[in-house]
Formats: sequence, C-alpha cells, structure tokens
Amino acid sequence: MAEQHVNGTDLNRSANFPSLEGLRSAKSTHRLDQIARVRAKGVGDHISLPQLVVCGGQSAGKSSVLEGITGIPFPRQDGVCTKFATEIILHHHEEETRIKATVIPHASCNKSQRERFPAYYRVLSDFSELPGVITEVGALMRLRGSGMDDGLTFGEDVLRIEVIGKTGLYLTVVDLPGLISVASEEQTEEDVQLIGRLVDTYLESSRTIILAVVQANNDIANQGIIQRARKFDRGGLRTRQELDFFSSPAWKEHRLDLTRLGVTALREYLQELLDGYIEKELAKVRGEIKSLLASNESQLATLGEERPSSLYMRMFLTRRSMEFHGLVQSALDGNYYERNAEFFRVRHTARLRAEVHRLNGSFAAEMRENGLLGSRVRINAEDGPLLVTQHELHEWVKENYLRTRGRELPGNYNHVLLAELYHEQSSRWASIAENHVAKLFDITTDFVSAAMDHVVREENMRREIILLANNRLEEAKISANGELQKLLADERRQPITYNHYYTDNIRNARESSMKDAMQKAMRAAVEKDWNGKFHVSNTPLELEKVLASLQKGVIVNMDDQACAEAMGGLQAYYKANLIRCREYIHKLTDLKVALKTFVDNVCRQVIERHILSTLPNIFAPTTVMELSEEDLVRIASEPEKQRERRVALLTLAEELKESLLDLRT
Repeated sequence: MAEQHVNGTDLNRSANFPSLEGLRSAKSTHRLDQIARVRAKGVGDHISLPQLVVCGGQSAGKSSVLEGITGIPFPRQDGVCTKFATEIILHHHEEETRIKATVIPHASCNKSQRERFPAYYRVLSDFSELPGVITEVGALMRLRGSGMDDGLTFGEDVLRIEVIGKTGLYLTVVDLPGLISVASEEQTEEDVQLIGRLVDTYLESSRTIILAVVQANNDIANQGIIQRARKFDRGGLRTRQELDFFSSPAWKEHRLDLTRLGVTALREYLQELLDGYIEKELAKVRGEIKSLLASNESQLATLGEERPSSLYMRMFLTRRSMEFHGLVQSALDGNYYERNAEFFRVRHTARLRAEVHRLNGSFAAEMRENGLLGSRVRINAEDGPLLVTQHELHEWVKENYLRTRGRELPGNYNHVLLAELYHEQSSRWASIAENHVAKLFDITTDFVSAAMDHVVREENMRREIILLANNRLEEAKISANGELQKLLADERRQPITYNHYYTDNIRNARESSMKDAMQKAMRAAVEKDWNGKFHVSNTPLELEKVLASLQKGVIVNMDDQACAEAMGGLQAYYKANLIRCREYIHKLTDLKVALKTFVDNVCRQVIERHILSTLPNIFAPTTVMELSEEDLVRIASEPEKQRERRVALLTLAEELKESLLDLRT
C-alpha cells in the first residue's frame, strides 16, 4: 500500500478532537509513551500491558463511546459491525502530526500471513479515510463482506491505529467485536465462540481496564459483558471506583451528579484511572519482561549454534564429536568424577567400564561352573553345576577310548583321545561366550545412545548421528564375532600347551594313581594274607611274600590302564582335581589352564580389541571430516521449523531488550 503523507493538515481540526488543555500530565505522557513503544515492538503479544478495552454486545453503542473518548469517528451505520480488534494509540505531540495504520498478525498465523500483514502500512491524511482502511484490512484478513463472498466473518488479527498530534490524551484503547447472544444464518456458532475467545483474551489480563458498554433499556443482570467482567475481576478491583460511584448518596436520592456525566467527564475519569493503574503495574511489567527474556535466551541455547553454511555445520559436528570422544574415553577409563560427572551420576548404566567388569566376571564364573562337561552329564536343577558319578566318568572315557584306538600298543591311548575328550567337555564354551559377547554389545549400544542424548540435543541430528554410529558398531560386532569364531576354531584343534602346570599335573596324577593302587593292594594283602595284622621281618622270604601279595592288586586290564592315563592327561590339561562327595564327583574347582586362557582371550581379543577400543572412533573429528557435502547437510543442517523458531526467538529477544531500555525510568 502506497504511503500517504500529511500535507499541512490540522489533525486537531480534521479529527474533530475536542480541546482538552490542562488534562495532560507529565507522568501519563511519559508512562503511556513508554507503553506505546513497548507495544509497538509486539511485546504485548507475550506480556500483558496496561490498556483500556471497550467491549459489550452488538449494537450496544461501543463505537459511539469510543468516538467520545478518542474523537475518532468510527463507522456506525446500521448493519455494520466491528469484525476485528482495533487498537487505538493516542499520543499528544505539540508539533508532529501523523495518523498511521498497521496490522498485527495473531500468534496462530501461518508463515504467508505473517509476511503479508507486516507489509501493510498506511499513513492517513485525515480520519475520513478510516472506513477505507477498515475495508482494506478486512480484505487483507480474507473476511467475508470485505470484497469477498466467502471466508471468515470475524478475524483474530489486530488493526493498530496510532494517532500523534494535539490529541490531549495519552491512552491505549482497544475496540472489540460485539458479543453475539444467539447464532444466526449470517453469524454462526463458530463466530460466537471466536468472539467469545477474543474478548476473554483481553479481559483475563489483570492489566486490562474493562470499559463495559451496555444498553440502558436492558436489565444489567442480563448483560453478557457484565458477567464476563465479573468472571475475570471477581474481587471487583478493576471496577471498585465505579461501584463507589453508583452507591453515592446522589444516586441514592435519584439526583444526577453532573460531574460524572458526559464524554468529557468520562475522559477525565479514565485519564486519572489510567495514570494510577499504569504506575502500579509498570514495575510488574519490567519483571515479566526480564523473566521472558531469560526464558527466551534459554530456549535459544537449546537450539544450539546457528549453522548457515557447510563450514559452520562441519565445525558444529566437530565440536560435538570431540565432546562425545571425551565422554567415551572417560567411560572406558572409569573416570566418572572429573569430566561429565553429571552424566555419570544421573545414568549409572553409563558407567561403562564398571558394567564391562561386572559382565566379564559373570562370564568367567559361568565358564568355571557350567562350562567344563559336555552332553554326557546331568545338570543339577537347583544350583546349576554339572555333576557326574565316578562310574559315569569312567564309562565316558572308556567309550571314547574304544572309538579312537589306532596303532598304539595296549596300555597306551591314541593322542586323538585327549582331543576328543577335551572337545566334548568344552562343547558349551561357544554358546556361553556368544551369549556374553551379545550382552556386552547390548550395553555398549545403550551407552552410545545415552552418550548421544547427552552430547547432541537436536532430535533430528541425534537420530542421524546414531544411525551413523550404529553402522560403525555393526562393523565392530561383525569383527568381534569373527574373532570369537577364530578362538573357538582354535579350541577345536588338537590341544597344545607349553604351560609347565600340565607336566606337573601329569606327574602328580600318575603318582597319586600309583599311591592309590599301592594302598589298595596293601589293604587287600593285609586282610587276606595277614588277617588284618601286618607284621613282617626283614628277611628275603618275608619280603618276597609281600611282593607276591601286592602283585595280585596290580591292574592287568590294559584298556583300563589306558583310560586311567587318559583321564589323568585330561585332568592335567585342565589343572583339575576331582573331589569325592558322597556318590558324585563334584564340580571341577581349580582355575583350569585352557578355560582360563579362553576366558582371558574372549575378554581381551574379542571385547576390548573389537568392541570397546573402537568406541571413541565411531563418531570422531575424523568421521566428520570424511562426511560428504550431501551427508553433512542431511545430518547437520537446521530444520526449517528450527530456523523459523530461531529467527522468532532472536527477534523477540531484541524486542525485549529494547523494551527494557524503554521502561528503565
């Protein structure tokens, strides 16, 4: 809309302002000017500012009262109603003369409306152009009856008319559409609800001075606007002086108080009321602006840094990756108190090294308790250890001995036998180890998600980075499982060890076996040949008799001899001791050479090497530098809504700061 300038127009005359010399006060001039500047910045959309609201039912005479207060001739033809809120700001100025019309979009407006409304700016030469402005604004709001056949009947946007000149007043007055009592064909129930919401929006503010206009020929108890005013001003604080006025003796005696009649008296009364009210509320307004500014800055902080170009995007991601790297390194080192202490304090599962130790300990314990015997044993349902009787153990070894016989001489066993026994007893290692690696990978994945939540605040970006990190984690998982399969494949080969414990245990087992055999033969000889009382003289004949008796207890079954040797070799390989407990051979108790080595290899070579050591690099500065331009924009660019939110917050922050400067004195 082309801007129109005032060319020497006498605003006081063309606007038909009455002369109000002496009414103006320095206090109201200063305060109302401050409020007008703050409202012009749009802060009134976020913080309630002192204002006078003219409201009532349709055809109640609001426009007539409004003209009497402001001197502005609003259209009052039959059938014409106010279709949107009109905010009139009156500034007294001895020299400058200007009438300006603008449109303030409602908070619910979409992007196109927000761009269209601020573009409307018109300077009027006099108030005779006001009807045309109202028609233009109605068309701008797409309202029915303003050059349009369809659309809404009423709008929630605001027409602002700023009048500067010899007005004699410093007031901000809001004219609202009249309340509709009953819906009709032209004014629907939706229109009734919209106007009700619009009026309530203004009246609910404690800083609104309600000027309720009612028809004198209707019972005041039936006036909807009076009911609304009482709803939002239950204590009557905003109408106390009016109540005092109507309860005065003059009214009780049915005599009129001439000082309270007419537009001039109303304007003087409103000016005095507004002076005191604004002074009281202005301090609260300053506090609310400061509070809103702090909240605004906090919301800006949650949006993170602005990223207008790929350079800023890469720098932003690099900083996030460095923060993630430090967090992961602290978790792996078990350093939970120096850096990122709050993260580790709130999330106990984030203490990754502690969780790894716990799971590794459980893995080692399960291997010791449940990992040594294969399918030829029973499982105790109560406590889980694998139990086998002495006879069952002997039969199991003998069965495998007979299946693996080769060219060896009687009394010896094929070297394959030890491998067969070892492989069958260690057959559960694979499932136990695979289950352990899966558990540890799960807690690692959970940790990465928690760390990303802590480092990256933006949901879209966090989701993209987690996808990127999960790809690296999946590679680590595949690599770890591959390493585990190599370890298991090694365990399926012929057993090899250079551990001196093996030869020591072989010797100990043989000595123990010989000792047991000698003791058994001796007891049998004493019982049979000496009637339980063993006493011999040191003569060759007696010694020969002892040797002959002992020979009867020597094992002559070469298969049994070979099986005994094999059992000793197997037990030596595991560094195991069998302890008798009633009818069972109890669980193997010592830390076995092969089992211990396997457990350590899983923890070091699979978990540490392929899973944990890769964590700091799944989202590192080098990862960011390797991102293509396309991937960088997809991951780090700000969503459209976030950019709009940032612009809105920055604009509001600037308006709030300027408003604080306007209200500082």
